[in-house]
Amino acid sequence: LVLVGDSPCLYTCERCRLLFRDPRPSNAELRSFYAETQRAPAAPTPADARIYRRHRNHLYDRLDLVPRENRLGEHRRALDVGCGNGLNLEVLARRGWQVEGVDPNPEQVEALVEDGWTAAVADLHQAATERWRGQRYNLVTLLHVIEHLSDPLAMIRSLAAVLAPGGALVIETPLCCDLGNLDHLFFFSGTSLRILLRRAGFVWHAHHMYVAHRYAHDNLLVMATKAQ
Repeated sequence: LVLVGDSPCLYTCERCRLLFRDPRPSNAELRSFYAETQRAPAAPTPADARIYRRHRNHLYDRLDLVPRENRLGEHRRALDVGCGNGLNLEVLARRGWQVEGVDPNPEQVEALVEDGWTAAVADLHQAATERWRGQRYNLVTLLHVIEHLSDPLAMIRSLAAVLAPGGALVIETPLCCDLGNLDHLFFFSGTSLRILLRRAGFVWHAHHMYVAHRYAHDNLLVMATKAQ
């Protein structure tokens, strides 16, 4: 491990180049932080919403990498982890997916349910949630979530357990290091994310980078499939 710059709490792994906080807030501290600040993500501007839809659709267009039997008919099930305001649920539903979402924010989940979406509250710091056990999805999305997780590898492995063989995992994360966000615990690069996915039993298939107006940095979109 190498201390980064003058920061007293930012380290990098020399092998995979993953940046991370140390010490990190405990799960209890993070829950308290979310509860006190009620950090519901701000709704994107119409311009950014169009950017998100365009670039995510660009990657979803490449879901032909998912075996056909996993994409059609009753098998076309998608889970959006950290579904937030439901923008990605909308994108996937328009593409014909049967979508479900989970999010730690009760107010956002309540609003989604009122709008007719299937959504539930889930603690994303507990990788193996009861709601997912026994379920099988053909697509799982994790958009601007992995940088918030206390144990990203455990979460990705738990998602592998609910994906059908050959199912796809789509991850989006910012390519920046913003220590001003207490809840950003890990700062991934393409290299470190590729290593994480391989350790969790996934095969990297495609990636895409873009910049949204509200952020002055790249977002990395990655699609990987569950190794069979």
